[in-house]
Amino acid sequence: MRSDSELLKKYRHVPDWQRSVPMRWAPSRYEVIQWRQARERQGWLNAYKFPPAQRVPIEYQALFAGQIWKGRVLLLRHSYEQTWQVHASPMWLLMRRHEVSAAVWRNYSNQ
Repeated sequence: MRSDSELLKKYRHVPDWQRSVPMRWAPSRYEVIQWRQARERQGWLNAYKFPPAQRVPIEYQALFAGQIWKGRVLLLRHSYEQTWQVHASPMWLLMRRHEVSAAVWRNYSNQ
């Protein structure tokens, strides 16, 4: 098994990024489930059922505060403290999931 420093060197070319897109409506619980299930049919994993991989780059999408948050991240680069302190950080959206309606993720493949 590789050490964390070796993994950071291996994935140094993968930049972290995050952006939010406002939703045009306040989705009902049914619409949130439909959104999540549509992503799952495309190969995304439900963050509530499957904890995100921390040692490989991932792409994620989350519904939070009337916005769709999208990004790519190697969670190993971020401190676990962000899970509780930094509002809307990738760790906060994927690990804590406080007030996050739905979150999905998949392994990032550079194609």
